[in-house]
Amino acid sequence: MSISKDVSGEAQLSAAADELIELHRTFITVFDASRQENVMVRPHLLAIMADNPMAASLSSSIGMKGNRFCRLCHVDGSSLGLQTQDGMMAYLKEGDPRSADSIKAALWAQIEASSANVSEAEMKRLRTETGTKDEATKRQCDILYTLRKELETSGRSRLETDAL
Repeated sequence: MSISKDVSGEAQLSAAADELIELHRTFITVFDASRQENVMVRPHLLAIMADNPMAASLSSSIGMKGNRFCRLCHVDGSSLGLQTQDGMMAYLKEGDPRSADSIKAALWAQIEASSANVSEAEMKRLRTETGTKDEATKRQCDILYTLRKELETSGRSRLETDAL
């Protein structure tokens, strides 16, 4: 299997997962020289290697340049937080752990915000505040924005658009 810088981490991981599932379902037969017989081999995924931007993308993290850059906990690395002694001390301690539930909640809040037609600046603030950024969610939010604009330009009222 090979990778490409032109293909997203999500697409590469999806292709790798599909390949592993198929290989597990239809095992590989190889010749074992020490036993002098054919043996069945089934691959198992033990680890996923990724560079920092890809790992950030796959974990819905805003990345190393974000205020909440850690993929394991909710540490606050914002310049505002680091201006006080308490903020600096909190930064040096382990933050509350990130979990699948907290990531999903943050992504769902972004989808709800985009369906409520908040500004792009507010969406950026949501991503920055939580440290959670996901390209698939961002694409869905963009679709919701576009749909809302189309409905509003077609003459629908704000109440009608919100009801949809």
